[in-house]
Order: sequence, then structure tokens, then C-alpha cells
Amino acid sequence: GGIIKFLVKIFLDLDLIYYETNKLPRFGISDSFFLKYNIKEYYVKEKIENIILILIKSTKNNFGNHDNLIIDDGPISDIVEFNSIKEIYEKIFRLNLDFAFKKHPNSVFDTNAIDKKLYDLFNGCFHYPEHLPIELLYNNINKNIITIFSAGIIAASKLPNLKAISILELVKWKHDYYKNEFKQYLKEVSNNKIFFPNTFEELEELLTIN
Repeated sequence: GGIIKFLVKIFLDLDLIYYETNKLPRFGISDSFFLKYNIKEYYVKEKIENIILILIKSTKNNFGNHDNLIIDDGPISDIVEFNSIKEIYEKIFRLNLDFAFKKHPNSVFDTNAIDKKLYDLFNGCFHYPEHLPIELLYNNINKNIITIFSAGIIAASKLPNLKAISILELVKWKHDYYKNEFKQYLKEVSNNKIFFPNTFEELEELLTIN
């Protein structure tokens, strides 16, 4: 952390603060920086989801297009059984469809051996840069966005050309409380536009039928 703070200070003149959330390291900008350059808070009246949709529609990149994108959920071995995740993705890949994968930005800090093992499941996929916000890649995807419960799927559910698919009903949870909470949240914020297949056959149909 000290090296990063030093380099950012030298090259960007930013004073960073270090903190942790969920045992993961985080950096923020100190109040002194805002005071030094007289930076004031500005409240945007437009809803954040509308701003994200505008950003998606106006963003172009050269990372290439793929039919399906799998979004990493970050460290989840504490709440979801690893073998159930492995099993469902092995089934998905046997469909021989075009898949790309986007790691969670915090994966670089993940020290859990089981969570690291999860990434081996996606070695056969094209990997988009993990540091990019997931929403900036939606113009690169032709058909489906797949995840267990990543909030990144919410913006995808607002796009008419994409199907947003959560597979949280197809993995084994260590506590159903978490599954129910995530599902309720995703349903509410997407206005019930996210698909939650209950069987692999339902998932296969979603992935293979336009």
C-alpha cells in the first residue's frame, strides 16, 4: 500500500487514504486534496442508472465482440459451494458457445485458495481487462450476460439487445438467506427483467434461443 500511495503522490499529486472493507484493501482520496484544489461536491440530478445507460451507449473500445459474457462475482466461497459452481460452468461450457469472462476488479487482492481455483474454470474464455467497469463492455456483447449475483448485471437488464441471466438458483448456497436476499434485490432494481432459470434446461434455452 505504501508504494502505491507514494507513486500516486509523485505522479498525480494525490494523497490517498488506506482502509479495508470485507477484509479487502481499499484506497480513497483524502479530504486535504479536495481542500487544496477547492474541489466542491456536485450533486447530479439525473438518476445514476440513466447516466450509466448513456455511458454504455456512447462507449466504444477495441477489445472485440463476443456472444456471451460471464461476470465474476468476486470472492464467494464463503457463501456458495465451490463444487456446485464448478459443475454448472462445466455444463455451460459443454454447450460450445462463444464466451468471454470479466474478472472482478478486486480479484487481485483475493488470497483465498478456493476462490483462486474458481478462475481456472474460465481459462478457455477470452478475458476482458479486469480493471474496466463491467458496463463499459456491454457494447461488446451480442446476446447474454451471465453471473451468479453480480450487481453488474443490473445495467445489462436495461438493454433491449441483451438477456441478463442470474444462475443463483443453479448453485448450492451454504445459507439460503444470502440467495434470497440477492435474488430479491436483483429483481427489485431490474424491475423483474433479470432471468433466474431454475434448471439447466431453462438456462440452455435462454443461451441458445435468440
